[in-house]
Amino acid sequence: MIIIGACCRGGGVGFEGGIPWKNKPDLRHFRKTTMGKTVLVGRKTYEKMPPLKGRDVVVLSKTNGAQLDDYADQDVMLIGGPVVWRHALEKGYVDRIILTYINLTTVCDAFFPMSFLEHFDIEKVENLGEITCVITYKRKMN
Repeated sequence: MIIIGACCRGGGVGFEGGIPWKNKPDLRHFRKTTMGKTVLVGRKTYEKMPPLKGRDVVVLSKTNGAQLDDYADQDVMLIGGPVVWRHALEKGYVDRIILTYINLTTVCDAFFPMSFLEHFDIEKVENLGEITCVITYKRKMN
């Protein structure tokens, strides 16, 4: 399982259910990376996002529908939100994290669980522009 997301300074990923920035390089990278793939998304995040054409979108729910555990060993991309990311990381389901860093400060009320990065090594760094950098992390071998 691969997590893909974006955060600003301080690890913020959202505010009031939305993304608090517009960043075309990040959106292009997200589209290119997820196109043709199965993407898992939490229900709350799904309700706030636009349609994702060209991807098989699976909405996760605690009460009914798809469960994260059903996809534990599959080649899927987990696109959020923070609660689902944390759950997948706690369960040890995540092999890679693709995290875009947006070099700006903005008000956020949702955050990427950065403490889990200590279990990952940097695999690749890609500069997407003046304020945008993508770091791919790979789970450390124990």
